[in-house]
Amino acid sequence: MLNIGHHFLRYALAIVIGPIVTGILWMGFNLPFFISVFAGVIGFGLTAMITKAYQKRTIRKQFNLTKSEYKLIDEQLEEAVETTRTLSSLFTKVRSIKGFRQLYDMNKTSKRIINIVKNNPQKFYQAETFFYAHLPSVSELAEKYVMLSREKMKDHDVQVALRQTQHALTEYSNILEEDLREVLADDIQSLKMELDFAQITAKRFKERVQGETNSNNDVETPLPSNPEIDEFEAALQQPAKEVVKPVSLQKKAEDVPFKEPEMVPLKKEAPRTRMERRHFNN
Repeated sequence: MLNIGHHFLRYALAIVIGPIVTGILWMGFNLPFFISVFAGVIGFGLTAMITKAYQKRTIRKQFNLTKSEYKLIDEQLEEAVETTRTLSSLFTKVRSIKGFRQLYDMNKTSKRIINIVKNNPQKFYQAETFFYAHLPSVSELAEKYVMLSREKMKDHDVQVALRQTQHALTEYSNILEEDLREVLADDIQSLKMELDFAQITAKRFKERVQGETNSNNDVETPLPSNPEIDEFEAALQQPAKEVVKPVSLQKKAEDVPFKEPEMVPLKKEAPRTRMERRHFNN
Protein backbone atom coordinates (compact mmCIF):
# COMPACT_ATOMS: atom_id res chain seq x y z
CA MET A 1 0.00 0.00 0.00
CA LEU A 2 3.03 2.25 0.05
CA ASN A 3 3.19 4.24 -3.15
CA ILE A 4 6.13 5.72 -5.05
CA GLY A 5 6.04 8.88 -2.96
CA HIS A 6 6.59 6.88 0.24
CA HIS A 7 9.55 5.03 -1.29
CA PHE A 8 11.12 8.24 -2.58
CA LEU A 9 10.78 9.99 0.78
CA ARG A 10 12.17 7.01 2.67
CA TYR A 11 15.29 6.59 0.54
CA ALA A 12 15.89 10.32 0.21
CA LEU A 13 15.94 10.63 3.99
CA ALA A 14 18.21 7.59 4.29
CA ILE A 15 20.65 9.00 1.71
CA VAL A 16 20.89 12.20 3.73
CA ILE A 17 21.35 10.48 7.11
CA GLY A 18 24.00 7.95 5.94
CA PRO A 19 26.68 10.47 4.85
CA ILE A 20 25.98 12.64 7.90
CA VAL A 21 26.71 9.71 10.21
CA THR A 22 29.88 8.89 8.26
CA GLY A 23 31.12 12.49 8.42
CA ILE A 24 30.43 12.87 12.14
CA LEU A 25 32.28 9.65 13.06
CA TRP A 26 35.22 10.24 10.75
CA MET A 27 35.80 13.97 11.24
CA GLY A 28 34.25 14.52 14.66
CA PHE A 29 35.40 11.43 16.55
CA ASN A 30 38.51 10.66 14.43
CA LEU A 31 37.44 7.08 13.76
CA PRO A 32 38.97 5.15 10.85
CA PHE A 33 37.42 5.89 7.47
CA PHE A 34 36.21 2.34 6.79
CA ILE A 35 34.53 2.11 10.19
CA SER A 36 32.83 5.46 9.59
CA VAL A 37 31.60 4.33 6.17
CA PHE A 38 30.30 1.08 7.66
CA ALA A 39 28.46 3.04 10.34
CA GLY A 40 27.01 5.29 7.63
CA VAL A 41 25.70 2.24 5.75
CA ILE A 42 24.10 0.96 8.95
CA GLY A 43 22.57 4.40 9.51
CA PHE A 44 21.22 4.32 5.95
CA GLY A 45 19.53 0.96 6.51
CA LEU A 46 18.14 1.84 9.94
CA THR A 47 16.73 5.11 8.64
CA ALA A 48 14.98 3.35 5.77
CA MET A 49 13.56 0.65 8.07
CA ILE A 50 12.35 3.09 10.72
CA THR A 51 10.79 5.39 8.13
CA LYS A 52 9.02 2.47 6.46
CA ALA A 53 7.63 1.24 9.79
CA TYR A 54 6.41 4.76 10.60
CA GLN A 55 4.74 5.07 7.19
CA LYS A 56 2.93 1.75 7.62
CA ARG A 57 1.82 2.71 11.12
CA THR A 58 0.46 6.01 9.80
CA ILE A 59 -1.57 4.20 7.13
CA ARG A 60 -2.92 1.69 9.67
CA LYS A 61 -4.07 4.50 11.96
CA GLN A 62 -5.55 6.44 9.07
CA PHE A 63 -7.76 3.54 7.92
CA ASN A 64 -8.24 1.85 11.34
CA LEU A 65 -6.46 -1.37 10.36
CA THR A 66 -4.71 -3.87 12.59
CA LYS A 67 -1.27 -5.26 11.79
CA SER A 68 -2.71 -8.54 10.57
CA GLU A 69 -5.25 -6.80 8.33
CA TYR A 70 -2.61 -4.53 6.89
CA LYS A 71 -0.29 -7.47 6.24
CA LEU A 72 -3.05 -9.48 4.54
CA ILE A 73 -4.14 -6.61 2.29
CA ASP A 74 -0.55 -5.75 1.43
CA GLU A 75 0.22 -9.34 0.42
CA GLN A 76 -2.89 -9.58 -1.74
CA LEU A 77 -2.03 -6.31 -3.46
CA GLU A 78 1.49 -7.51 -4.24
CA GLU A 79 0.14 -10.73 -5.73
CA ALA A 80 -2.41 -8.80 -7.79
CA VAL A 81 0.31 -6.49 -9.13
CA GLU A 82 2.36 -9.52 -10.22
CA THR A 83 -0.70 -11.00 -11.92
CA THR A 84 -1.35 -7.81 -13.87
CA ARG A 85 2.27 -7.82 -14.99
CA THR A 86 1.75 -11.32 -16.32
CA LEU A 87 -1.32 -10.18 -18.23
CA SER A 88 0.62 -7.28 -19.68
CA SER A 89 3.30 -9.63 -20.96
CA LEU A 90 0.65 -11.66 -22.83
CA PHE A 91 -0.51 -8.77 -25.04
CA THR A 92 2.16 -9.25 -27.67
CA LYS A 93 1.68 -13.02 -27.74
CA VAL A 94 -1.94 -12.96 -28.83
CA ARG A 95 -2.46 -13.28 -32.58
CA SER A 96 -6.06 -12.10 -32.81
CA ILE A 97 -7.11 -8.50 -32.41
CA LYS A 98 -10.18 -9.50 -30.44
CA GLY A 99 -8.09 -11.49 -27.95
CA PHE A 100 -5.67 -8.61 -27.59
CA ARG A 101 -8.56 -6.23 -26.90
CA GLN A 102 -10.01 -8.55 -24.28
CA LEU A 103 -6.74 -8.93 -22.39
CA TYR A 104 -6.04 -5.22 -22.58
CA ASP A 105 -9.47 -4.27 -21.16
CA MET A 106 -9.26 -6.83 -18.36
CA ASN A 107 -5.75 -5.73 -17.42
CA LYS A 108 -6.85 -2.10 -17.40
CA THR A 109 -9.87 -2.85 -15.19
CA SER A 110 -7.73 -4.92 -12.82
CA LYS A 111 -5.21 -2.10 -12.40
CA ARG A 112 -7.98 0.36 -11.63
CA ILE A 113 -9.33 -1.87 -8.86
CA ILE A 114 -5.84 -2.38 -7.42
CA ASN A 115 -5.12 1.35 -7.40
CA ILE A 116 -8.44 2.09 -5.67
CA VAL A 117 -7.68 -0.44 -2.94
CA LYS A 118 -4.16 0.99 -2.54
CA ASN A 119 -5.57 4.44 -1.93
CA ASN A 120 -8.27 3.13 0.41
CA PRO A 121 -7.46 -0.27 1.94
CA GLN A 122 -10.92 -0.50 3.51
CA LYS A 123 -12.33 -1.18 0.04
CA PHE A 124 -10.44 -4.49 -0.05
CA TYR A 125 -13.37 -6.15 1.71
CA GLN A 126 -15.67 -5.04 -1.12
CA ALA A 127 -13.42 -6.73 -3.70
CA GLU A 128 -12.31 -9.90 -1.92
CA THR A 129 -13.65 -12.15 -4.67
CA PHE A 130 -11.64 -10.15 -7.20
CA PHE A 131 -8.35 -10.84 -5.37
CA TYR A 132 -9.07 -14.42 -4.33
CA ALA A 133 -10.94 -15.81 -7.36
CA HIS A 134 -11.57 -13.59 -10.36
CA LEU A 135 -8.10 -12.22 -11.07
CA PRO A 136 -6.27 -15.58 -10.67
CA SER A 137 -8.85 -17.26 -12.93
CA VAL A 138 -8.43 -14.57 -15.58
CA SER A 139 -4.66 -15.03 -15.49
CA GLU A 140 -4.89 -18.80 -15.95
CA LEU A 141 -7.42 -18.53 -18.78
CA ALA A 142 -5.36 -15.88 -20.52
CA GLU A 143 -2.21 -18.03 -20.40
CA LYS A 144 -4.05 -21.05 -21.82
CA TYR A 145 -5.71 -18.94 -24.49
CA VAL A 146 -2.37 -17.50 -25.61
CA MET A 147 -0.77 -20.93 -25.63
CA LEU A 148 -3.54 -22.41 -27.78
CA SER A 149 -3.72 -19.42 -30.12
CA ARG A 150 0.01 -19.71 -30.87
CA GLU A 151 -0.35 -23.32 -32.00
CA LYS A 152 -0.72 -23.77 -35.72
CA MET A 153 -2.91 -26.81 -35.38
CA LYS A 154 -6.24 -26.68 -37.17
CA ASP A 155 -7.75 -29.47 -35.15
CA HIS A 156 -11.46 -29.14 -34.46
CA ASP A 157 -11.06 -29.70 -30.74
CA VAL A 158 -8.43 -26.98 -30.51
CA GLN A 159 -10.67 -24.52 -32.33
CA VAL A 160 -13.58 -25.37 -30.05
CA ALA A 161 -11.36 -24.90 -26.99
CA LEU A 162 -10.21 -21.53 -28.29
CA ARG A 163 -13.78 -20.33 -28.84
CA GLN A 164 -14.83 -21.53 -25.39
CA THR A 165 -11.84 -19.86 -23.78
CA GLN A 166 -12.55 -16.63 -25.62
CA HIS A 167 -16.17 -16.77 -24.51
CA ALA A 168 -15.07 -17.37 -20.91
CA LEU A 169 -12.72 -14.39 -21.10
CA THR A 170 -15.63 -12.24 -22.30
CA GLU A 171 -17.67 -13.34 -19.30
CA TYR A 172 -14.78 -12.63 -16.93
CA SER A 173 -14.39 -9.20 -18.48
CA ASN A 174 -17.98 -8.44 -17.48
CA ILE A 175 -17.31 -9.87 -14.02
CA LEU A 176 -14.32 -7.57 -13.55
CA GLU A 177 -16.45 -4.59 -14.59
CA GLU A 178 -18.97 -5.62 -11.94
CA ASP A 179 -16.18 -5.85 -9.35
CA LEU A 180 -15.14 -2.32 -10.27
CA ARG A 181 -18.69 -1.05 -9.83
CA GLU A 182 -18.87 -2.79 -6.46
CA VAL A 183 -15.69 -1.07 -5.30
CA LEU A 184 -16.99 2.31 -6.47
CA ALA A 185 -20.52 1.83 -5.11
CA ASP A 186 -19.94 3.89 -1.96
CA ASP A 187 -18.24 6.68 -3.89
CA ILE A 188 -21.05 6.78 -6.44
CA GLN A 189 -23.67 6.93 -3.68
CA SER A 190 -21.78 9.69 -1.91
CA LEU A 191 -21.47 11.61 -5.18
CA LYS A 192 -25.21 11.29 -5.81
CA MET A 193 -25.96 12.66 -2.35
CA GLU A 194 -23.63 15.59 -2.91
CA LEU A 195 -25.22 16.31 -6.29
CA ASP A 196 -28.71 16.21 -4.76
CA PHE A 197 -27.62 18.56 -2.00
CA ALA A 198 -26.03 20.91 -4.54
CA GLN A 199 -29.21 20.94 -6.65
CA ILE A 200 -31.38 21.67 -3.60
CA THR A 201 -29.06 24.48 -2.53
CA ALA A 202 -29.03 25.98 -6.01
CA LYS A 203 -32.83 25.78 -6.22
CA ARG A 204 -33.28 27.53 -2.87
CA PHE A 205 -30.81 30.23 -3.84
CA LYS A 206 -32.61 30.79 -7.15
CA GLU A 207 -35.98 31.05 -5.41
CA ARG A 208 -34.59 33.53 -2.88
CA VAL A 209 -33.10 35.70 -5.65
CA GLN A 210 -36.36 35.63 -7.59
CA GLY A 211 -38.31 36.59 -4.45
CA GLU A 212 -36.05 39.56 -3.76
CA THR A 213 -36.31 40.66 -7.39
CA ASN A 214 -40.11 40.46 -7.33
CA SER A 215 -40.30 42.42 -4.06
CA ASN A 216 -38.14 45.17 -5.54
CA ASN A 217 -40.25 45.34 -8.70
CA ASP A 218 -43.56 45.59 -6.81
CA VAL A 219 -44.74 49.30 -7.07
CA GLU A 220 -47.96 50.68 -5.61
CA THR A 221 -50.61 51.43 -8.27
CA PRO A 222 -51.26 55.21 -8.46
CA LEU A 223 -54.75 56.40 -7.62
CA PRO A 224 -56.91 57.92 -10.41
CA SER A 225 -56.34 61.66 -10.75
CA ASN A 226 -59.05 64.12 -9.68
CA PRO A 227 -58.81 67.68 -11.10
CA GLU A 228 -60.30 69.29 -8.00
CA ILE A 229 -57.99 67.43 -5.62
CA ASP A 230 -54.98 68.20 -7.80
CA GLU A 231 -55.90 71.89 -7.86
CA PHE A 232 -56.37 71.94 -4.09
CA GLU A 233 -52.97 70.26 -3.49
CA ALA A 234 -51.30 72.70 -5.86
CA ALA A 235 -52.86 75.64 -3.98
CA LEU A 236 -51.57 74.23 -0.70
CA GLN A 237 -48.07 74.02 -2.07
CA GLN A 238 -48.09 77.69 -3.25
CA PRO A 239 -47.11 80.37 -0.66
CA ALA A 240 -49.83 82.72 0.63
CA LYS A 241 -49.86 86.12 -1.13
CA GLU A 242 -51.80 88.20 1.43
CA VAL A 243 -51.68 88.13 5.16
CA VAL A 244 -55.02 88.58 6.87
CA LYS A 245 -54.73 90.81 9.90
CA PRO A 246 -56.62 89.77 13.01
CA VAL A 247 -59.74 91.73 13.76
CA SER A 248 -59.63 93.69 17.00
CA LEU A 249 -62.79 93.67 19.07
CA GLN A 250 -61.91 96.96 20.72
CA LYS A 251 -62.10 100.14 18.76
CA LYS A 252 -59.69 102.92 19.09
CA ALA A 253 -60.61 105.82 21.31
CA GLU A 254 -60.44 108.36 18.54
CA ASP A 255 -62.93 106.37 16.48
CA VAL A 256 -65.71 106.61 19.20
CA PRO A 257 -67.35 110.11 19.45
CA PHE A 258 -67.50 111.68 22.92
CA LYS A 259 -71.03 112.05 24.40
CA GLU A 260 -71.78 113.85 27.64
CA PRO A 261 -73.91 111.95 30.16
CA GLU A 262 -77.48 113.05 30.64
CA MET A 263 -78.50 114.51 33.94
CA VAL A 264 -81.47 112.61 35.45
CA PRO A 265 -83.44 114.66 38.05
CA LEU A 266 -83.88 113.09 41.44
CA LYS A 267 -87.43 112.38 42.60
CA LYS A 268 -88.23 113.81 46.01
CA GLU A 269 -90.09 111.54 48.39
CA ALA A 270 -92.56 112.70 51.09
CA PRO A 271 -91.33 112.49 54.67
CA ARG A 272 -92.26 109.40 56.60
CA THR A 273 -94.54 109.57 59.63
CA ARG A 274 -93.56 108.42 63.09
CA MET A 275 -95.44 105.16 62.73
CA GLU A 276 -93.78 104.38 59.40
CA ARG A 277 -90.31 105.09 60.78
CA ARG A 278 -90.97 102.81 63.79
CA HIS A 279 -92.23 100.03 61.60
CA PHE A 280 -89.24 100.41 59.25
CA ASN A 281 -86.76 100.32 62.12
CA ASN A 282 -88.38 97.19 63.56
